[in-house]
Amino acid sequence: MKKRIGFVSNSSSASFVIKNENITELQRTLIINHIEAAKLLFNYEDCRDSDAWSIDVTDDVIKVSTGMDNFDMWTFLYKIGIPNEHIEDIGYS
Repeated sequence: MKKRIGFVSNSSSASFVIKNENITELQRTLIINHIEAAKLLFNYEDCRDSDAWSIDVTDDVIKVSTGMDNFDMWTFLYKIGIPNEHIEDIGYS
Protein backbone atom coordinates (compact mmCIF):
# COMPACT_ATOMS: atom_id res chain seq x y z
CA MET A 1 0.00 0.00 0.00
CA LYS A 2 1.29 3.48 -0.81
CA LYS A 3 1.88 5.90 2.00
CA ARG A 4 1.25 9.59 1.59
CA ILE A 5 4.36 11.51 2.52
CA GLY A 6 3.23 15.07 1.89
CA PHE A 7 0.25 17.27 1.26
CA VAL A 8 -1.00 17.56 -2.32
CA SER A 9 -2.35 21.09 -2.49
CA ASN A 10 -4.25 20.68 -5.77
CA SER A 11 -5.84 17.37 -4.81
CA SER A 12 -9.58 17.17 -5.37
CA SER A 13 -10.01 14.16 -3.10
CA ALA A 14 -8.02 12.15 -0.60
CA SER A 15 -8.53 9.05 1.51
CA PHE A 16 -6.36 7.36 4.07
CA VAL A 17 -6.60 5.11 7.09
CA ILE A 18 -4.94 5.16 10.48
CA LYS A 19 -4.86 1.93 12.44
CA ASN A 20 -6.35 2.29 15.90
CA GLU A 21 -3.41 0.35 17.33
CA ASN A 22 -1.10 3.20 16.25
CA ILE A 23 -2.92 6.03 18.03
CA THR A 24 -4.13 6.91 21.49
CA GLU A 25 -7.77 7.24 22.47
CA LEU A 26 -7.23 11.00 22.75
CA GLN A 27 -5.80 11.21 19.21
CA ARG A 28 -8.76 9.17 17.93
CA THR A 29 -11.20 11.56 19.61
CA LEU A 30 -9.34 14.58 18.21
CA ILE A 31 -9.48 13.18 14.66
CA ILE A 32 -13.19 12.43 14.93
CA ASN A 33 -13.80 15.99 16.18
CA HIS A 34 -11.06 17.64 14.10
CA ILE A 35 -12.83 20.93 13.34
CA GLU A 36 -13.71 21.65 16.97
CA ALA A 37 -10.32 20.39 18.18
CA ALA A 38 -8.43 22.58 15.71
CA LYS A 39 -10.36 25.66 16.79
CA LEU A 40 -9.82 24.95 20.48
CA LEU A 41 -6.24 23.65 20.48
CA PHE A 42 -4.61 25.47 17.58
CA ASN A 43 -6.71 28.61 17.19
CA TYR A 44 -7.90 27.70 13.67
CA GLU A 45 -10.57 30.40 13.77
CA ASP A 46 -11.35 30.18 10.06
CA CYS A 47 -12.43 26.49 10.19
CA ARG A 48 -16.00 25.89 9.12
CA ASP A 49 -18.13 22.79 9.52
CA SER A 50 -18.23 22.61 5.72
CA ASP A 51 -14.43 22.09 5.76
CA ALA A 52 -14.74 18.87 7.76
CA TRP A 53 -13.38 15.60 6.43
CA SER A 54 -15.52 12.46 6.45
CA ILE A 55 -14.53 10.14 9.28
CA ASP A 56 -15.51 6.45 9.28
CA VAL A 57 -14.61 4.61 12.49
CA THR A 58 -14.32 0.82 12.71
CA ASP A 59 -12.87 -1.46 15.37
CA ASP A 60 -9.55 -1.61 13.47
CA VAL A 61 -9.08 1.71 11.67
CA ILE A 62 -10.21 5.26 11.19
CA LYS A 63 -10.86 6.01 7.51
CA VAL A 64 -10.52 9.68 6.68
CA SER A 65 -11.62 11.09 3.33
CA THR A 66 -12.62 14.30 1.61
CA GLY A 67 -13.83 15.50 -1.76
CA MET A 68 -12.24 18.88 -1.10
CA ASP A 69 -9.20 19.44 1.05
CA ASN A 70 -10.10 22.75 2.66
CA PHE A 71 -9.03 21.68 6.14
CA ASP A 72 -5.30 21.03 6.44
CA MET A 73 -5.63 17.54 7.91
CA TRP A 74 -1.92 16.75 7.39
CA THR A 75 -0.75 19.60 9.61
CA PHE A 76 -3.44 18.77 12.15
CA LEU A 77 -2.32 15.12 12.35
CA TYR A 78 1.28 16.25 12.77
CA LYS A 79 0.30 18.65 15.57
CA ILE A 80 -1.54 15.93 17.49
CA GLY A 81 1.49 13.66 17.23
CA ILE A 82 0.64 11.18 14.48
CA PRO A 83 3.73 10.41 12.37
CA ASN A 84 3.46 9.97 8.59
CA GLU A 85 4.38 6.29 8.83
CA HIS A 86 1.07 5.64 10.64
CA ILE A 87 -0.97 7.13 7.80
CA GLU A 88 -1.80 4.67 5.02
CA ASP A 89 -2.87 6.34 1.80
CA ILE A 90 -5.80 4.61 0.09
CA GLY A 91 -6.13 6.99 -2.81
CA TYR A 92 -6.43 10.51 -4.04
CA SER A 93 -6.91 12.21 -7.37
